[in-house]
Amino acid sequence: MNQTLASVTVLLILLMPVQAHDSSDHIEYNITINVDGSATWRIIQVTDIDSAIDSLEDFQQRLLTVINAVKESTSRDIALDASSLEMKTKVHWETSSQTIEHTFRWENFSAVKGSKIVFGDVFIDNLFSALYGDGELYITYPQGYVVNSVSMQPDGQSNSTQTLHWYRTQDLINAKSSITLIKSDASTNLPLTTLAATLSGVLTVLIVGFLLFSRRKQKKQNLLRNAEPPLWGGIENNEEKILKLLKSSGGSIRQSEICNKLKFSRAKTSLLLAKMEKNNQVKRDKQGKNKIVYILN
Repeated sequence: MNQTLASVTVLLILLMPVQAHDSSDHIEYNITINVDGSATWRIIQVTDIDSAIDSLEDFQQRLLTVINAVKESTSRDIALDASSLEMKTKVHWETSSQTIEHTFRWENFSAVKGSKIVFGDVFIDNLFSALYGDGELYITYPQGYVVNSVSMQPDGQSNSTQTLHWYRTQDLINAKSSITLIKSDASTNLPLTTLAATLSGVLTVLIVGFLLFSRRKQKKQNLLRNAEPPLWGGIENNEEKILKLLKSSGGSIRQSEICNKLKFSRAKTSLLLAKMEKNNQVKRDKQGKNKIVYILN
């Protein structure tokens, strides 16, 4: 009996970190690549106001564990700049949520090879799960560099802001990613054989990307055929979805119904409505235990 109780207790302790990760409503990783091979990280969490959060010391220990694992996996001399660690917490009382922002500098995150910066080997299987779990990933690369090759095509890319965007960190890890940046002036002086190989590689990536896109699009269309007709069509942001829902509901609706119908969390819905109130798009009135949302436009 005692042995069984002890086993259950150990299992519960092991599950506690996973449950803590699941309490987060939103995780975002922002990585800025520096020309010296280092990278500046900014991790943003949005959680319910009652969710437990790491102290700066806890976060530092978490990072050291992760970086040591990566160092062993890559056999590269990588390290954490402990003096760069920062933590900011902002409480949003009106939405019963909180935003936690951690920043730090990761030395030797990339390998600098002449005019090239190569990275991606640090994204080992347990990297993000050992931090705060799967989330969105933004990688910003230095001015004067262009993306020469990438093993896993990003979900979005902006040449003006020098940014690559993945919806899920899990996709990058599963792809065993490798990303190569090259100085833009160096790319114009490549030998013809190198240019031909590069163009061939780009063409291959485009073909594979097109096939993957077509497959995903077909799968999505199949799902849509079997699903109930949507309330609206086209690509819309979250605010537009709320406005469409309000219009279809006669101009007003309970806040809880927005959560249920749009599959938003309470914290996310409150943040969106607070922003829309500032923009004079909606207003909210409290009626008993419910909040009623009215459209203003």
